[in-house]
Amino acid sequence: MDFSELHQFFNDISSRIGNVADQTNNLSLRLQTDIAQLKGELHTTNILLTIFIIVNIASLILNYVKREKNKAS
Repeated sequence: MDFSELHQFFNDISSRIGNVADQTNNLSLRLQTDIAQLKGELHTTNILLTIFIIVNIASLILNYVKREKNKAS
């Protein structure tokens, strides 16, 4: 193996390492995007659950008031 073949061999290895680094970076960016979307969806879910809890508590209070009003009558 002469020097030019050895040089080409190391260039190939360097190129492959660069490709792995690029693919890893692309995957990382994709994962960050997916996580950001999940965070947005979780925020929306939390808002909807809060509204659901408030409506249920209001319903319980109204039912209690109606029941007490009927007992008083």
